[in-house]
Amino acid sequence: MRHGASHGGLGGRNARLVEAGRCSVPLPASARGGAGRGWGPLPNGMGMEERVWHRFYRPGARRSLSYPEAPVFQLLDARARQNPDLIALAFYGQQIPYGELAALTRRMANGLLALGLEPGDRVMIMVPNSPAYVIAYYGVLRAGGIVTQVNPLYVEREIEFLARDSGARWIVTAGEL
Repeated sequence: MRHGASHGGLGGRNARLVEAGRCSVPLPASARGGAGRGWGPLPNGMGMEERVWHRFYRPGARRSLSYPEAPVFQLLDARARQNPDLIALAFYGQQIPYGELAALTRRMANGLLALGLEPGDRVMIMVPNSPAYVIAYYGVLRAGGIVTQVNPLYVEREIEFLARDSGARWIVTAGEL
């Protein structure tokens, strides 16, 4: 199947197929994330309570971490601005620095938006553990989609079930189904 081709076998829904990371159109401001997103501690009650394994921590070690209240793709963008040449992914001799990874995820998001992805659409990602998965994951989130992970070894009936169960209207694959 070609980029953007429909496949009617996914639970009666048309699913668009996009090969991970191969689309490029300008990203609209509405999909880039707001500049005023706050960074702050976890809400009250969200810290980690005392656990049995804490007794094995060295004295003074933190037992929980505070994460910024921001979309995860903005954390990637922040790291890319801070250290664009630092290696983010290393996979079978291929190395992708943060700056390049952020750019690839923007391309992925652009492609999904150009094909008609709307905020809140569920997107099945059926890609093996590889840089393509990371690019697809962040690209879907950046475009406003909701990721539904699919085992790349699943057969058609399992994919159909997951599509129906999750309400996914899209699927990203590493190749043809």
